[in-house]
Amino acid sequence: MEIKHILIIMFVVFCAFMVANWLNRPKRPFHKTPDAS
Repeated sequence: MEIKHILIIMFVVFCAFMVANWLNRPKRPFHKTPDAS
């Protein structure tokens, strides 16, 4: 049961992190390094 709960919690946190990044990403093209222009 513990492993199952841990996997569910990790999945929920991962999904929340991905959604937050998707909502907070800038409008301009996606580049993590600003000097890569």
